[in-house]
Amino acid sequence: MTKHASSDCADVVIIGGGINGTSLAFHLAREKAGKIVVLEKSQLSTGATGKSGGLVRCNYTNEAEARLALTSLEYFQNWEGIVGGSCGFDPCGLVVIVPPGKLADLKHNMSWQRAMGIPIRLIARDEVNQIDSSMYMEESIDYVGFEESAGYADPNAANYSFMKASRDLGAEYRIGTGAVRIVHSNNQVQGVLTNQGMIHSPVVVVAAGIGANRLFAPLGLDLGLTPTLTRIVTFRWTPERTQRHPTCMDYVHNTWFRPTSESCTLMGSESGVRPIHGRIRTSESVPDHLIREYRELLARRYPVMNNANARGNWAGLFMTSPDSRPVIGPLEPYSGLYTVAGDSGTSFKTAPSIGKGLSELILHGKASTVDLSPFYASRFDRVQPWVDSHRYSQDNATISR
Repeated sequence: MTKHASSDCADVVIIGGGINGTSLAFHLAREKAGKIVVLEKSQLSTGATGKSGGLVRCNYTNEAEARLALTSLEYFQNWEGIVGGSCGFDPCGLVVIVPPGKLADLKHNMSWQRAMGIPIRLIARDEVNQIDSSMYMEESIDYVGFEESAGYADPNAANYSFMKASRDLGAEYRIGTGAVRIVHSNNQVQGVLTNQGMIHSPVVVVAAGIGANRLFAPLGLDLGLTPTLTRIVTFRWTPERTQRHPTCMDYVHNTWFRPTSESCTLMGSESGVRPIHGRIRTSESVPDHLIREYRELLARRYPVMNNANARGNWAGLFMTSPDSRPVIGPLEPYSGLYTVAGDSGTSFKTAPSIGKGLSELILHGKASTVDLSPFYASRFDRVQPWVDSHRYSQDNATISR
């Protein structure tokens, strides 16, 4: 790539200081890709990254996302050696609970997941009790999946680590600098106009979270991305809890939950997720009625938590794509324009491999570590949408946020 020395020029401009942006900056800087500039209109982790539940798991219902997650898992397991600093990874395991009618789908997915190298196995209800004696299992559920190496991490710590590592390698972060529009000539990217002036660059990557549509619209790009609200609540453990529990994805009640380091359970539910239409103005707190609903849902799986006190809560926004899968890669017909968008709230756990793969795509024209082609925006041109044939929920969404 051509090396630019001028302060108003860059080899790559990344719009967005969330974990996808910082991961990409780290991998580009590690490959000595020239001058890398990351634009963040506010502060790091103020968007979806800072509101993430932080689950780390590989149990996806399609091979493309599972591969992203498995490649990323190596980073979480060896964070200090690869990135530096800490990501707060806790491999406490993951229990996957599906309705009885979806057990065959779980077994099918686990078969190819194990062949891929994911350490997941089917366990009977009595073994679930050994892992977590407080977890209630319906009589109709005989088996669940258990992913031993899964767990959770700290999204803010991980994002900061990527930022620090990339900055130490020469990447430049412009905090408080927002992108106004992407400048191009004859469909060739020329750079980014910001609230501080023009930055000339042949490559621009939009990793702007809920700000993506505003940047795409002047380019005539409509990826069908919808701002989506999610709510997370933390409940303090009751005295009846006898041991720390694993993370869990519960497709029976459409909830997810994980432990925290402070004797609490962090949880989310599809009942707390809704699309936002029109002007984006939402409260960052969770209404009382939804906190009560979350507690009731948690108590269905953990009866000992029936009277648990809410410790805290927050609401956050992410972008949902038409098929609930992330959009990663080039944006035709523009040359030099790339994106990570519409992750539908699931890209924290895959951000390391997304950054690695996208850096390879930008520098070499092809991602070799992971296959990003299933995530190209061009997939929306197909007649048949992306639907996982062995999914656990009725729609194509994932409950993991």
